[in-house]
Amino acid sequence: MNRIPPSVLRRLLLVGATTTAVALAVPRLVGVPWGNVATVLTAVPAPWIVGLVLLWAAGLATHTVTLTAAMPGLSHRRAATLSLTGSFVANVLPLGGAAGIALNTRMARTWGFGPREVASYTLVTNVWDVLAKLAVASAAAALVTRAGLVLPGIGLVAGVAGALFVVSALLLLSDRCARVVATWLDVLSERLFRRWPRVPAGWGGAVLATRRTAAATAREQWAGLSGGMAGYTTLLLLLLAGCLHVTGAGVPLLGLAAGFAVERVLTLAALTPGGAGPVEVGLTAVLVASGGDPVGVVAGVLCYRLLTFALEIPVGGLWWAGWVLARRRSVPTRRSVVAAR
Repeated sequence: MNRIPPSVLRRLLLVGATTTAVALAVPRLVGVPWGNVATVLTAVPAPWIVGLVLLWAAGLATHTVTLTAAMPGLSHRRAATLSLTGSFVANVLPLGGAAGIALNTRMARTWGFGPREVASYTLVTNVWDVLAKLAVASAAAALVTRAGLVLPGIGLVAGVAGALFVVSALLLLSDRCARVVATWLDVLSERLFRRWPRVPAGWGGAVLATRRTAAATAREQWAGLSGGMAGYTTLLLLLLAGCLHVTGAGVPLLGLAAGFAVERVLTLAALTPGGAGPVEVGLTAVLVASGGDPVGVVAGVLCYRLLTFALEIPVGGLWWAGWVLARRRSVPTRRSVVAAR
């Protein structure tokens, strides 16, 4: 009987501890009893729960439009596999984004995509992800400022998103900036190669080749990239609005826009698994400050995060296990190969 590796158990325990800490800490931060929040959550009608889950699934399906545009030849089913398994790893590990990229790279290689195509896919999808979050943050900041609503930190949120986007866009669109980065990477790889011979040198050339592939993809597929990301972002906003509505949060539209902008940007700095902790605290603070009912806001935020964070762990884990089993069945065993000979 196979045993679960201790490292996996530790990571799952970390996720459980983090989620529990957030569930207990967020109500205390806004001064509402946890019992009141639990009462609101357990009173959500079953049809609403089904509808919210379907809305979450529709968002994931829409996101595959962006993913298939970023890697021509990728099917929507395989794009969903990359999305769910990548989210599963990112939501389990601290700074799990890199591990998610590594897993997605391995999957894509088994489907016949080369290293340059996978690297280009990673760069393009990340640029469009940051672009969508910048657009949301900028629009929310403009609306809040125009309405005269004082929400601390909304300007900083827009500024951080803008800086991240500018860096990514320059690397993607500017050949000169890419060459500067490539030069520094060549120097770094040469020094590492001298100290550790197993480390490959010549990273700069790979970066330039990847940038050219990514730039060509962005020019040819910009409509699919933008349309898919716009649809996905819109469905996420509707999901947050639905969660807050069903819990009776009573958040005004401006507060909803500002809270969603903060949530989107905070997911970029996911120091904890899936950003658990900072995302809930920041989103709750903005929604309460905009006039929402504290109990309804906390319940709505936890409902939203259960769908966009917690639910992706078992679903993504099962999806990954299915991919592993399917791959094992498709690869002939050594014994069967010998018998065939």
